[in-house]
Amino acid sequence: MLSFYRVQASGTATTSGTALAMCNTGDFVTGGGFFGLKATSQVQNSNPQNVANVPRGWSVTIRSDGFITDGFTVYAVCADVTP
Repeated sequence: MLSFYRVQASGTATTSGTALAMCNTGDFVTGGGFFGLKATSQVQNSNPQNVANVPRGWSVTIRSDGFITDGFTVYAVCADVTP
């Protein structure tokens, strides 16, 4: 039976920062995103992270104004493909 779960990771950026949320070994990502950004931050990338050409996690890179350290959280929605 196919089931889904969510994993998340925290990141920080003073000027730029990347955080990566990875699915469990053997599972694959079906989507993802981020939350917790301050109004002065900009998202540079928010996309699947591939391992051997298979989407296994979610990566987010933000850029901050450089005056304040910004914290954010990235999450991945993963499919558990264990039989």
